[in-house]
Amino acid sequence: MNLNNLRIEVDPRLDKEEEVYFIGRLKAPVSIDLNEGVTFLVFLSKSGEEELQIAPNDKENTTFSRHKIRGNKIKVRLDRREDKDGKTFYVCKVRHPGKINCLNEACFMVFTSRKHNEELQITGEVILDGEDTPSRRKEIEIVRR
Repeated sequence: MNLNNLRIEVDPRLDKEEEVYFIGRLKAPVSIDLNEGVTFLVFLSKSGEEELQIAPNDKENTTFSRHKIRGNKIKVRLDRREDKDGKTFYVCKVRHPGKINCLNEACFMVFTSRKHNEELQITGEVILDGEDTPSRRKEIEIVRR
């Protein structure tokens, strides 16, 4: 755990099936640049101290996690790991040509109730490289004369 990582508290919640998930929010005049890769670490083993940490990718030869971007939502598979004390934590690494704008708020949801299907969902303004505005679903404009 690096003290320089960006730390976001995540709070436990119950979904409609009574499964626990965690949610955290970041509203700040910053963007998370995904171009060089970003590491997301999720620590949930100590009740009341659950947190998400965000750090720049620190290795050249990194295997990045599978992810999907649809509109303003990013879904990333989390890998389950154990620390030296046997406590479980989760990690994923994302590299994509773009950034997440946190000025209007980014929301981070962590789903760990289904083993081997752990997932981080990030919702916010996803700005892909080459775009000046957040990505949105493209629609066909019909012009009638």
